[in-house]
Amino acid sequence: MKPRAPRRTRAACEVLLLQAAEDLLATHSPADVTIRDIAAKATVHHRFISTWFVGKVELFTIVHQRISDRTRTLARDASLVTPSSVADLNLQLGLALWLIQSGVKFKSMEDAFPAIGGAYDRALHELGLPPKEAEIVAYTVGSMVLSNFILQPHVATSTSLEEMLGHYGKLLRKK
Repeated sequence: MKPRAPRRTRAACEVLLLQAAEDLLATHSPADVTIRDIAAKATVHHRFISTWFVGKVELFTIVHQRISDRTRTLARDASLVTPSSVADLNLQLGLALWLIQSGVKFKSMEDAFPAIGGAYDRALHELGLPPKEAEIVAYTVGSMVLSNFILQPHVATSTSLEEMLGHYGKLLRKK
């Protein structure tokens, strides 16, 4: 008979479930990830997800918060941007959109899309812009990031930020 594995604490299992959900969301859309998939990856029984997290939406909301904390840091310090942080940003955006479609209400736009809040802080404190102008910059940056995420499947991966800004500039000049 195989020896029984030591029991894990609830806290340890929750961490495993959150990490498993984040790992699965990195390669699958939120709609395609099931509770059983998350539980299997975490090697935790699936019923604990509904017991501890109420369900998939709440679990994904917590994952969104974890990723948002990382993307807030990126938005404040662009020198920290790496390929994995760009993946975090894309994951955070996709998850935020899915959560909104699933009926989750965020307190603010910055809670749903923290890159906007980080851009506001940078424009206000580093660039010294007045609050109203910093808000315009933040929403412009946020909308560019979000539209880039949405358009990503249709845009060549070799498109640089400068090329994207050039495309946006051409669109603005036409109006």
